[in-house]
Amino acid sequence: MTGAGKRWWNIGWLWLGIPLIGNAAAGHIAGLTLRYEHLRGLQYKVVWYELIDCRQWNGQPATVSIWAGCRRDVASRGRGIRFSPRTPVGMEDVTPLCGKLHSACNSSTAGTGGYGITRLHTEFVLNMDTIQPASCCWARIYAYAFSRNIPPVVNLQGVGAGLYTYIDINLCDTPTGKGPVWQAPEIPFFCVGDTVAYDPLIEDPDGDSLIFRLARPLSASYSGRPAPVWYAADYSAHSPLKYAGYPHPDRPPPQGFHFDSTTGRFVFIPTEAMVAQIAFDVEEYRDGRLLSVTRVDYQFWILDCDNRRPHVSGVNGKDVTRVSVCEESTICFDVYSWDEDTADSLTMWMEGDVPGASFVAYPPPAGYQRRRMEGPKGRFCWTPMEGTARPFPYRFSIWVRDDACPAYGERRQVFEVQVKPLPFVLHGVDFLRCDYYRLWSRLMRGDSPVFQTWWVYGGNSTDSPQTFYDDTVWLAFDVGRLWYSYRMSVTANGCVRDYADSFFVPKFPRVWIVPSDTEGCVQDTLRFGAKVQDVHPAHRFDWSTGDSLDSAYVVPRVGGWVVVRLLDSVSGCVAYDTAVYRVRGMPLVEGRPVDDTFRICAGDSVLFSGYPTGGVWYLWDTLRLQDSLWFAFSDGVYTFRYHYVDSVGCANADTIQLRAVPAPAVSVERYPPFACDAAVFELSGDVRDAAAVRWRSDGSGVFHDPTASTVQYYPSNADRERGGVGLTLVGEGYPPCGPDSADVWVRLYQGPRALFSADARAGCAPLAVVLSDRSVAGDTAITSRAWHVDDTVVWNTPVYRHVFVRPGFYSGSLVVQDAHGCGDTLTYADYFRTYPVPKAAFRVEPETAVWPRRRFWFYNESESVGASSSLSVWNFGDPALPGGGWDTGWDGQHRYDDTGSFRVGLWVKNRWGCIDSAFRTVRIAPGLQVYAPNAFSPDGKGPAVNERFRVSASGFTDFRLLIYDRWGQVIYRSNDYASHGWDGRVGGRAAPPDVYMWQVVLTDPAGGRRQVSGMVQLVR
Repeated sequence: MTGAGKRWWNIGWLWLGIPLIGNAAAGHIAGLTLRYEHLRGLQYKVVWYELIDCRQWNGQPATVSIWAGCRRDVASRGRGIRFSPRTPVGMEDVTPLCGKLHSACNSSTAGTGGYGITRLHTEFVLNMDTIQPASCCWARIYAYAFSRNIPPVVNLQGVGAGLYTYIDINLCDTPTGKGPVWQAPEIPFFCVGDTVAYDPLIEDPDGDSLIFRLARPLSASYSGRPAPVWYAADYSAHSPLKYAGYPHPDRPPPQGFHFDSTTGRFVFIPTEAMVAQIAFDVEEYRDGRLLSVTRVDYQFWILDCDNRRPHVSGVNGKDVTRVSVCEESTICFDVYSWDEDTADSLTMWMEGDVPGASFVAYPPPAGYQRRRMEGPKGRFCWTPMEGTARPFPYRFSIWVRDDACPAYGERRQVFEVQVKPLPFVLHGVDFLRCDYYRLWSRLMRGDSPVFQTWWVYGGNSTDSPQTFYDDTVWLAFDVGRLWYSYRMSVTANGCVRDYADSFFVPKFPRVWIVPSDTEGCVQDTLRFGAKVQDVHPAHRFDWSTGDSLDSAYVVPRVGGWVVVRLLDSVSGCVAYDTAVYRVRGMPLVEGRPVDDTFRICAGDSVLFSGYPTGGVWYLWDTLRLQDSLWFAFSDGVYTFRYHYVDSVGCANADTIQLRAVPAPAVSVERYPPFACDAAVFELSGDVRDAAAVRWRSDGSGVFHDPTASTVQYYPSNADRERGGVGLTLVGEGYPPCGPDSADVWVRLYQGPRALFSADARAGCAPLAVVLSDRSVAGDTAITSRAWHVDDTVVWNTPVYRHVFVRPGFYSGSLVVQDAHGCGDTLTYADYFRTYPVPKAAFRVEPETAVWPRRRFWFYNESESVGASSSLSVWNFGDPALPGGGWDTGWDGQHRYDDTGSFRVGLWVKNRWGCIDSAFRTVRIAPGLQVYAPNAFSPDGKGPAVNERFRVSASGFTDFRLLIYDRWGQVIYRSNDYASHGWDGRVGGRAAPPDVYMWQVVLTDPAGGRRQVSGMVQLVR
C-alpha cells in the first residue's frame, strides 16, 4: 500500500445520527442531490436535499462519504470519511395536493391523497486538507441509499435498485465561492397530456459556466461503490418515460423528449401515467477548466389527471423572458396568468434572490372570458444599485398555482435580468502652455462599444458649450475667462455615466486695479484704473464691465467686484485682478395720498404728501411739482415719484401708482325687436367698465341668469297676452363710481308646432324608415323644416327616407320655422332601434396538420350573437360525409380520413333573427421522415454507401443540410437533396477522424419548417 493509501485508512470513521420518520418499508428514496460551498482553504460546506416517498420510508438514512484520488473516473471506491446525516435543518411536505386532502406524509392520518413526498434539507462542513494525497487533484463527496422507492418506479430494471449521487471537486484548481445551486429541489408532478417545459433552475452563483448532460442513474452496494442502473424495456437516459413521439426523442416539438444542455430544461408531452427516474450531470467550468461535476438524481411523477395546468406569460404578456437593465436604472414589467379550466382559482408568487426587487400580484379582473379564466397579474420592479452588475443574469421564477383537486396544477416561468455595469473612467486636464490644454479620459470599466462626449463650458454660463467626441481633447482656450468647466458622458454596453469638473487658467502677466477697494452710494458712478507689470507694450484690457481701456466705470446697486483681464499680445498669456466695492444704503422715503386713497373715479382729484420733507415732487418725466399736489385725472393708471437726498448725498425715491377708474357705460340693442312666445329669447348688452350687471323686466317671465351681459328670458302667459315685455340692463360701477342702465321693448309672436310620424321603428341593420311631417302652423305659414336623424340633416322635404346602418338606438328630430323666424323642435329619444347582425368568425387548431394527425378543433369566436335564442350551424366540407358533415354546437371538432384541403363553414343566428356566415380552409399534409447514419468511412475499402454521408428524407418540399466541426465551423453545406453527400473532405483535404454535428432543415407541403440534428462519426 502506498503512503497516500495509508493516509486514507488512518483517518477512521465518523458516524452521526438522524431521527427516523415514518414506517419501515422496502425503500423510500425518491431523489437525492448535493451541492458544495467553499469556505476557506480546503474546507467546504456540503448541503444536500433528500426526497422521501412517505408511503415506503423504512427509517434508513442516506450515507454520505468523501474520498480523494488522482483520477476522477476512479473516485468511486469510497475511501476516507463516512458520514451518516445528522438532524435535518429543514423538512417540508412538497406533495402537490389541494387543501382538502392529506398527503401520506401526514403522521396524524393515513393520508387521503394517495401519495406523499417530503424534502429533507441537511448541511455539514468537511475539511479535506488531511485526506488529499500528494500531487492528487480530485475528491468525491457522494451519498447513497440502498433502495429507491421501488413500487412506483417503472423505467428501471431490478426492484430495489439503490441510489447513488456525488460531487467531484478539483482540489488542484481550488474553486472558490459556491457550486451549482438547485433552486427547485422537489419532485415535479405533471398530468398526462400536459405540455411540460420544466426548468430545475440550476445556476452557479459565481457566474461559472454550466453544461448539463443526461446520464444513466447509479446504484451503490454496501461497500459504497457505484454501479449503473439499467433501464427497463425501451427506456434510456435520453428517453426515460412515455411521451408524444416515443421512442424518438429527437422529433421536433411538440413531439420528442428534449433536454437543453445549457439550462437543464426538459420539454415534452407525457402520454402515460408513471413514475420515471431521471439523472443528469452538471459540469462547472471556469476559464476552460473543469472545477466540479454534480450528479442530480430524482423522479418525474406523471399522474392520470384531467387538470390542465395554468399558464404564465413572459415580459408584458409576450414570450420574452430575458431583459437587461443598467445599474441605477429602473425596470418594471407585468406578468399575466390564465387557466383553461374556468372553475379554478389561481395564486401567483415569485421565488428567487433578486436583492432589492419588488413583486406585487394583483387580484384577477372581475368576469371571465368565454374559454379561459383570467388569473392574477404580477408587477416586477427593480432598481439595481451600482456594484450589482455581474457577467451572468439574475434568475427568478414567477409561479402560478390553481386549486384543482386532488392534485393542484402549477407552472412557473423563469425570468433572467442581466444587469449591465455603469462605465467608469479616470479623467483630468493637463496644462501644456498658458492657453493650451489637454482633456483626457481612460476607461477603467465598461464593455465595447464605448462612446464619449465632452461639453466644455466657459466662465460665462450663458455661452454655448463646445462639443467633442473622443477620449482625448486638445483645446486652445479663450483666457479672458478665469474658470472653465466640462461635462463628459461615457456610454459603454448601452449604459451611460456623466462626469463633471472644472479647472483654472493660470496667470502670467501682472495687473492691479486702483483703487483695490472702495465704497459709494447706490447708483453712484465709480471709476477704477489699471496698473500693469511684466507685460509687452502690445497689450489690451478687458473689464468685466465691458470697458476696454485702462479705466472702467460702475454704477452699482449693491456691493460687488470688478475684474480686469490683461492680454499680452506677444506671449498670448493673460493676467487678472479683482477690486471689491461696497455700497451705502439709500435713505428710507415714502410718498402717498393724504387720505390713503389710491383708487378714484375718473374726473376726481387727490392730495399727495411726501416723507421726509425737503425733497421734490414731480410727475414722472413730465412736470416738476411741490411737496403737496391737487390733481384731477381722466381714467387710467398714473405713476408719481418722490425724490429725496440725505445729508451725505445718498438719494432714494418712492414710486406711487394711482388708478383712475372709468364710470360704467351700458347699452342694449334688439334687432329684430320681436321674439317667439313659445320659446326663450336672448338679449345681449354692451357693458363697459362695470363691476357687475343685472337684468330686470316689467313682466312676469323668468331670466336664466340675470347677472350675465347676455341673458335668456322665458316669457310668461301674461307677457304673451299683452304682446310683449320691457327689459332693463343695469351695470354696477367699480368703487367709487356709480351704476348705469339701458331699456328695450321686445314684441312676442305665436310660433308653429312640430309633429311627425314614421312607418317603421325597429329591424335588423340596415333598417330603412320613412318619416312624414305632420306639423301645425302658428301666426304665419311654415317656411322651412329640417330633419335631424342619425347625425344627418335634411332640409325642406315633408317626407324623408333614412337608412340606419349600425345597430343601436337612434333619436329623431324635426325642426320647423315660420316667416317671423319662430320655430319648434320635436325629438323622440331612442325612437328607432336597429338590431345587430352577428359577425360570424371562428379559429381552427391547428389550421394545417401533418398526417397522421387528422383531427381539428373549431372554436366559435362570433360576435353580436346574443346570450339566448341563438343558433350555430357547422359544415365541415368532408366529401366522405353527406352534405360535407353538419353540427349545431357552439364549438365543433371533426376528424378527416384523408389528406387534402377542406372548406369549413359556420352560420350563426342571434336572438333577433339576424344571420351571418364565415368560411375557412384546413389542410392535412403528408408527414416528414428523416434518417441519417451515425458513422461512415470514406476510405474506398468498404461498400459504396459508407463512402459518403447522406441523409434520407421524405414528405418535404425544401431541403438544406449543414455539417459542423467541433468548433462550430460549417465544413459542408448543400440545398440539393438529389446530389448531396459529404465525402469526408474539408477544403480538398481529408478531414481527421472525429465526431461531427449535422443539421437538416426541411419544409413540409403545409409551409411548416422542421429542423433535425444529430452526430456522425468519421472513421478512417
